[in-house]
Amino acid sequence: MVGHQNHCWRKGQCAGDALLAGEMCCGLCPMREPIGAPDQNLGQISQVSSGFMEPRYNSRHARENHHSVRMGEEAHFYGNAEVYWRDVPPTVDGMLGGYGKISNLDLNGSQAFLKKFTGEAVEKCLPMVTIALLSSTRTPKEGEGKTGTACALDCGAGIGRITKRLLLPLFQTVDLVDVTQEFLDQAKTYLGEDSKRVGHYFCTGLQDFVPEQGRYDVIWIQWVIGHLTDAHLVKFLGRCQSALRPGGLVVIKDNVAFEGVVPDDVDSSVCRDLDIVRRLVAEAGLCIVHQEQQMDFPKEIYQVHTLALR
Repeated sequence: MVGHQNHCWRKGQCAGDALLAGEMCCGLCPMREPIGAPDQNLGQISQVSSGFMEPRYNSRHARENHHSVRMGEEAHFYGNAEVYWRDVPPTVDGMLGGYGKISNLDLNGSQAFLKKFTGEAVEKCLPMVTIALLSSTRTPKEGEGKTGTACALDCGAGIGRITKRLLLPLFQTVDLVDVTQEFLDQAKTYLGEDSKRVGHYFCTGLQDFVPEQGRYDVIWIQWVIGHLTDAHLVKFLGRCQSALRPGGLVVIKDNVAFEGVVPDDVDSSVCRDLDIVRRLVAEAGLCIVHQEQQMDFPKEIYQVHTLALR
């Protein structure tokens, strides 16, 4: 599936983190052999309890063989994901893979991140924006680098968890796109009176979605890039760039693998390491103007990073 922001992310990331810190794993995921023994781990795949498959490669192997989906397997990759999400209940807990309790923490972090571009705190972010957009030898003009608040797009919107609590409070209009029609139908109820400010509900996968050019101030893409192949992610990000208004942003918030690409056969997705994500962003022709790690999430899940792109 490619349209849902909150795919399951309880995947044993803490094992690698614990190894680096010289600590014991949390116990919710199996410990791996040290990555520093490359020949021993080359190409090894270890079975994670609950059905997740997590490969642990040495650095060179992981980065030279990171392609998420082989040629000819795309139809199964996308089709299996759609089947998976059709069985997920249309609730906040369902959207977050049983971790509904972290929704407020997630949304608070996202709001603080976004307000650095849309609100009074924009000047705090300008030094990082300057790296890619402004000359460091001159003083930025008033309002330069600030993002508008007319229209946003929620990619992989599900029932509208992010639309309701993050985007509608900041933007006049929000469009939702998701591959699961049941989620979009439930969103109209979940959003309540605020649904009047939803412009469009698009039921399609992001690999096929073409956002309207020049429509959006912010395109928010959360917990869904793992449902796109590398090639489709690059193309989709390129289409998103064309859909931005002046000063607009594409925001990716997603899991980050410890190393390489971690496939998940349960929900038919992958998790990429940060270097791979950065490379794909660059291939799409976008620049990372700001980046943060979401803090205070449960230790047993992946690290989550938020990237602002232009």
